Amino acid sequence: GYGELAEAAMALPVPEKVVIAGSSAGGFGSLLAFDIVRASWPAGGAGAAQAYLVDDSGPTLVADELPAALRDAWWASWNLEATVTPLCAGSASDLSQIWTTLSAAHPQDRFAFLTTTRDATMRAFFGGMEAVTYETAVGNLTTKLDGLADGNVASFTVGGTDATDHALFLDP
Repeated sequence: GYGELAEAAMALPVPEKVVIAGSSAGGFGSLLAFDIVRASWPAGGAGAAQAYLVDDSGPTLVADELPAALRDAWWASWNLEATVTPLCAGSASDLSQIWTTLSAAHPQDRFAFLTTTRDATMRAFFGGMEAVTYETAVGNLTTKLDGLADGNVASFTVGGTDATDHALFLDP
């Protein structure tokens, strides 16, 4: 839990760099946990850690490109009202807003989103989304991320057509 993270942070020397990364469901998790982990090693001051986020294949599609019914079900099932909404109230209707919030809150840190353009695993997770629809939605997300004002977010996409094109860190 959070207590163990705080204890570990107090027991360890302040690292020069902290990397929060995950693939697939872990990509979503790394994005949603970034602020919690970052609080354990705050920025600023001499010897403060630089933090990096790598979200591999956890796409927070823009607004209703992530179907509203699915997003609402996540909020209810996973109690995101208690965990995500306090960090980013706008994420309840547009999960991609969390990137804007984190980028602005941590301008000294760096954020990356990696994905394939036709990820069959994520398309199935999003209710059987068509490949072209998903590719367009990913393009809209990466355009949004690459255009954030603080300039500390980058996206990297790889074309893909194969059903196994998912989670770049896990691809042999």
